[in-house]
Amino acid sequence: MNAIKLNKISVINFSHRIESKTISLLNPFIKGVQSKLVDCEVNIHHLIEWNFSHCKGCLECWYISAGSCVHKDTFSNKIVDIIDSDLIIFSGPIWGGMANHLYRNFTLRLFCFLNPFFEKVNEHYGHRWLDNVKFKHILLFSTCSLPGLNNFAPLISHLKSFEITGVKLLESVLRPQARELEVLSNEQKEYLEQLCFNAGEEFANKTKISRHVLNRIAKTIMDSKTYMDFVNEKVKNRIKYD
Repeated sequence: MNAIKLNKISVINFSHRIESKTISLLNPFIKGVQSKLVDCEVNIHHLIEWNFSHCKGCLECWYISAGSCVHKDTFSNKIVDIIDSDLIIFSGPIWGGMANHLYRNFTLRLFCFLNPFFEKVNEHYGHRWLDNVKFKHILLFSTCSLPGLNNFAPLISHLKSFEITGVKLLESVLRPQARELEVLSNEQKEYLEQLCFNAGEEFANKTKISRHVLNRIAKTIMDSKTYMDFVNEKVKNRIKYD
């Protein structure tokens, strides 16, 4: 029996590409979830397709029109359906040590659904969500071109900070050295996709993924030096200036 009932999942894809390396691993994960939860509704939102403005910090959403942003754009049109989910999955790459502007813009715009009063939320001081916000759990699915799991730390830390609103980060599915995916054999790709599928099944059953499966997904093929030489050669070939 599920520890958390999952009837509706919203995926926020903050990659600049719809068919990204992260999405190629997330898709089998979602299939794994739906193989166990056949009635679970999953909606994927590609932020690169959205026309949405940056938060102005005007606080009208707090003091003038509760929960309503002054911007009327794609975010305004879609967010009410997203916050009605049981789980939000953030999916995308690490760029320069953190998630990109699409992720930052989306999470900042969520500010308008926070209650302005200071409260103690569980063991933390922060703000509670307005009554129309349903989601209380998030999951991270991320890749990074650089070697090392340490590159994901700033993003994980930011998502954990949602605890001050009563939202919990349940799991982080991570894959460093993501450019390896460009040269994997068909057998290696199928194995990695199967691992992601298995992770989805586990998550559907327990809203938890075993450390064994997470470690297998994160396990790289090349040693760091070989990988760096491989990527830097590609970088050198793309540079146009003398």
